[in-house]
Amino acid sequence: MATATRNAPPPAAAPESPFLNAPDASLPGPQTLRLHAPSLARREVRECLHCGSPRRHEVTCFDGYHLQQCSDCGLAYVSDPPTESELRRYYSFALGYHTEFTTSETARREHLARGLEYLPYLTRHIRGGRLLDVGCSAGFFLEVARNAGWEVAGLELSSDTAALGRSLFGLPIEVGNLQSHPFQAGSFTALTLWDVIEHLPDPLAALRSARNLLAPGGYIALSTPNIDGLFPRLSYYPGKLLRHWTHADPPGHLCQFSTRTLRAMLETAGFEFVCKTTRAIPLSYSFGDLGPLLRMPKRLAYAAVFAPLAAIAPWLGMGDEVVMVARKPAAPAAR
Repeated sequence: MATATRNAPPPAAAPESPFLNAPDASLPGPQTLRLHAPSLARREVRECLHCGSPRRHEVTCFDGYHLQQCSDCGLAYVSDPPTESELRRYYSFALGYHTEFTTSETARREHLARGLEYLPYLTRHIRGGRLLDVGCSAGFFLEVARNAGWEVAGLELSSDTAALGRSLFGLPIEVGNLQSHPFQAGSFTALTLWDVIEHLPDPLAALRSARNLLAPGGYIALSTPNIDGLFPRLSYYPGKLLRHWTHADPPGHLCQFSTRTLRAMLETAGFEFVCKTTRAIPLSYSFGDLGPLLRMPKRLAYAAVFAPLAAIAPWLGMGDEVVMVARKPAAPAAR
């Protein structure tokens, strides 16, 4: 199924990441924290998910999924993703999605701690109000925000984790997505998508729906892996030799953003850019735990070289995760 052509934004500059111009980059290999993904029915995406251009080149093929980069706006996206019904199956306890939250108090505490890390990115711009967390999983960020005085609601594709969040914390979590939900337009003062936008089959449509849910002057805050970070840049060619480039993560991650392409998509969706920062993805996610690494000398050498770069990259403004805040324009003053 081809995506619909969209109104294209002004032509962008050439892609900023040198490795993204590689025409032949086949980098299969396991990744940490990957779900068990059986064979999933697929659909075909022929046009860029941002600007609608059909012009593209391949960045990598991972687990049989092809990551392409738009030759016009620079967005990287999977051209043969699972169908939307298969994605719903993928994000289920039956296939291992977030099952650790059902039994592991350690996993719950870690995600509550991450919520505490994310909240200040929003509260330095807006102190309180009505907040919708999209892709809220079992509601860890919502619990943190509620304890800080926000009126909260959650939206989660997985019915399993939504039910768990309602059970654990008594949170108002609805099952759905930004194209299918029970909320009224303009009913939130803030909306968050923490590590979510890269999972969405149509991120531009989702951002436009998010804008519609916000009141004038409302804020959106989101995080996503940064394909133009120092570690993804420098590890690409060594990863090709080792058949282990950890940044690509299909079929979970359907898009790979840079700071430039994320800002461009937010602006196309009608938001005003406010600020951005980059940070490091947890090293255990990118490189794995030490015990298994000690049994894999090549992977251990890879981690020894690149983990320090991933750790220092945020100090250079090139972390492998970007956090961005934008704003829905305020209503014009009455005359």
